[in-house]
Amino acid sequence: MPKPLKSPPDGWDPNTVVGVRERLQISGFGIKNPLSFQDQITNHKWKYAAGDTGVKTKEQAASAHSKARTRVWDLEMANRARVIDKDDRTDEQKAAIQKVDNWWAYRQSRIGNSGGSPMIPPPAKWRPDLVGEERTGDAWRYAAELNVDKSAKTAMAHSNARLKIIRDYRLDEANAKDPCDRTEEDDAVRAADVIEKDKKASLNTKLEQTRQKARQKAQQDACDKSLQKYPKLRVANDTPLTEEQASDIASNFFDDKDSELFEALGSKTLRQALYEPNSTAIYIGAGRWFGAESYRFLVGNTGASTTVLTRMDGTNFKSKDQDYKDLELESVEVGHYRSWSDCNAVEAALQLILDDLEVGSQRLWLRSGTGRDTRQLRVRDMKCIEKRIEDGEDGNLTFVCFITILRNVEVLSRCTDAITGKDVVESIKAGSGTVCRVHQPKIPKPRCNPEQKAALEATRLKLGFKCIDINHKRKLDDFLNAESEDMGSESEEEQCSSDSEDDE
Repeated sequence: MPKPLKSPPDGWDPNTVVGVRERLQISGFGIKNPLSFQDQITNHKWKYAAGDTGVKTKEQAASAHSKARTRVWDLEMANRARVIDKDDRTDEQKAAIQKVDNWWAYRQSRIGNSGGSPMIPPPAKWRPDLVGEERTGDAWRYAAELNVDKSAKTAMAHSNARLKIIRDYRLDEANAKDPCDRTEEDDAVRAADVIEKDKKASLNTKLEQTRQKARQKAQQDACDKSLQKYPKLRVANDTPLTEEQASDIASNFFDDKDSELFEALGSKTLRQALYEPNSTAIYIGAGRWFGAESYRFLVGNTGASTTVLTRMDGTNFKSKDQDYKDLELESVEVGHYRSWSDCNAVEAALQLILDDLEVGSQRLWLRSGTGRDTRQLRVRDMKCIEKRIEDGEDGNLTFVCFITILRNVEVLSRCTDAITGKDVVESIKAGSGTVCRVHQPKIPKPRCNPEQKAALEATRLKLGFKCIDINHKRKLDDFLNAESEDMGSESEEEQCSSDSEDDE
């Protein structure tokens, strides 16, 4: 149903200086004879105020007539406002004059600089250091401030900044209330905040995944380009190990008695060594060179967050110092691979299988299963190959998966981890008596893809993982001991109940 036509302004005299003829002429309507007041109300000239609209469509003509009638209203309101003394005009009357004389300034005064609805005033607690116009003027209008390069931000950026300030203050107000005192509006504000955070988290995850895929593609392209340059380096069967194959290889290490690892562990299998508490801790790694690489992330990855053991003052061990020598670290090669992808897959599988072991007392790596790298060669490997070929050497490389052993481990102190809130190892004594500070993971949750997770569960089931999870065994023992002690005393509720009976 069409909206009823708005009548001309009440009491409007068509014979005034800004009468209908002059009003319509400003839009080029071409009407020569003025209309009487009655005619203005009843005649179709008001409805079709834009006059002849030519070849315009029905919708375009209707819009033109509506704009013409609006212009008549605006001129009339401005004329009435001008009759009133300048000092006595209300804000509405000043706006009516501004709308005719300076339409753009009028529009800006109504919508701020956001291009949307009129600016909402700032929260009462926002910028208490400002008062009056200082607070509601430019400081609020340009709430997003400047870009890093001191350039101005867009109107939309300022609008979003204002909305965020209002939402944050409203959310703080709702959260500060007692749950029983919150209104439906408070609950709606809190629920909207949860939805907004979920949206941002989802968006950030998608952006990070997009960036990661782009990085992986660029790295793989560089690898393919290098192998095209040196085709003899390409592995004959360059299909990477699957997650299941890598997990099967890793699981064989636990009961192997025919390897150097068995001898290095004192004629014990890996399973036996890990089951004995406060005895042996291991570090699982992979690298191109077997040597310093087998100790770097453990005691000396300077400037990175992957070093596990340091001196008690937080400084790294030095290979020439006696306290480092007294650690008596020993590394054993457990696998050789022509492809970095295969070596990386076995390393990740081993780490994920033993991920529940305690950092410091049994395992000595911080981040487990940091994702599969499907490249045969890394950038650093390609540079090494090129240098070796330039020097006339063989360009073939062998990648090594290794296990570094730390013996005579004794936990000296424990603490509550600031990130996870769990009871963790703080310091240990190992080797010939060196005391070490233990650093816990800053990102404790392992990263692995669905295929790795599926292979991991199957491998743990096959190995009987509970047999080697000494951390879980310790927690179970603590729980059982605490339970037996509680049986001899009243519960808190029973104690409160008996106290109340005594009072009666």
